[in-house]
Amino acid sequence: MKTIVDPLTEVFVIGGSHQNALGVLRALGRKGIRPFFILVGNKKKASICRSRYIKRWVIKEFDEVVPFLLEQKKGWKQVIIACHDRIVEILDESKKVLNPFYIIPGSSRISIKELMNKQIMTETAIKNGFTVPRSYLVTSGITNIYGIPFPCITKPVLSTAGTKHEIVVCQNLDELSEFLKKNPGHTYQIQKFIDVDFEFQLIGASCFQGEKIIIPGVSEILHPYNGSNTHFLHYRQLTEDLKSTLSLTFKYIKEIGYSGLFSVEFLRGKDGNDYFLEMNFRNDGNTISVTNAGANLPYWWVMTSTGHDLNDPEIDHEEFVMPEYNELKLWKHGVITTEEFFNDLKKTTSFTKYASDDKWPTYGKTVFYVKFLLTSIGRLLK
Repeated sequence: MKTIVDPLTEVFVIGGSHQNALGVLRALGRKGIRPFFILVGNKKKASICRSRYIKRWVIKEFDEVVPFLLEQKKGWKQVIIACHDRIVEILDESKKVLNPFYIIPGSSRISIKELMNKQIMTETAIKNGFTVPRSYLVTSGITNIYGIPFPCITKPVLSTAGTKHEIVVCQNLDELSEFLKKNPGHTYQIQKFIDVDFEFQLIGASCFQGEKIIIPGVSEILHPYNGSNTHFLHYRQLTEDLKSTLSLTFKYIKEIGYSGLFSVEFLRGKDGNDYFLEMNFRNDGNTISVTNAGANLPYWWVMTSTGHDLNDPEIDHEEFVMPEYNELKLWKHGVITTEEFFNDLKKTTSFTKYASDDKWPTYGKTVFYVKFLLTSIGRLLK
């Protein structure tokens, strides 16, 4: 018989001042759970700390997180939700000391830190039946890079060791060589660039080492671009053409025995194939789209992990979600036109930062209006 723990005692959300953690705080807060928020890597109070849904908050460096958690231990298991790749690594490295006191995302079968290596992740995906773009492992400074097909895309082999700005499309050998010279000592996964029809994510939650997996819908990325991991998207019901990819995703998660919030990223090629890109072993910044569509995955994971018997969350409508500040950048730099920007704004049903029930992180829509005004002036002065 399961021991049921009341999650209202304490849930720890750990992450940066980002829509990723903010989405979790709101998802739990709307269900009456006000988490203890650990803000990592910030030296001063950030906008996220103004959320009405935070019970308490502290600022800690990454190496301070585990000692702090051990200071907070109780006589029962509390719940941790990770909203940052480095936190996922730290929890995985420290699971032996944390497991007696906390329910943490991860696996008892495999090292999640090891699996976060993109090359190992790719090999594991292939073993489980996914189609993956042709991949190569290259260390910058090594000149023997002949045979790589072009165009190609570069990715830091470890997300925690690189930045989104190191995800670059190279059209030829000279461009790839120049990129590698600018980033000495780094290791990259180089993949063949796929002629894309569209990009999508399967965002979900898994409990009991993959024995219970929920993926309520699909998020189709409408404005993908380099330099960001959050995009204007359409979140909708799963369709028949995703049946095979969905089945492989369930198999993959069960095979590695993962428990926690997650997202899996894919490309639909113009050849009709779905190409596995990567899995994020944490809450995804786009999960707020799932919450707003009616399926509260963070709440389901907390409650199910602590022994409560909940119905499977289902979405009841589609959502168009705008990462408003990123969208302004696209408009500012001419990646999307003025017409496209305002069409997106008309379609939008919710935002990644602004929420009517939690206005203070963005001072209502004030921050957006200010950035909108500055962007408009900047475009006029070009």
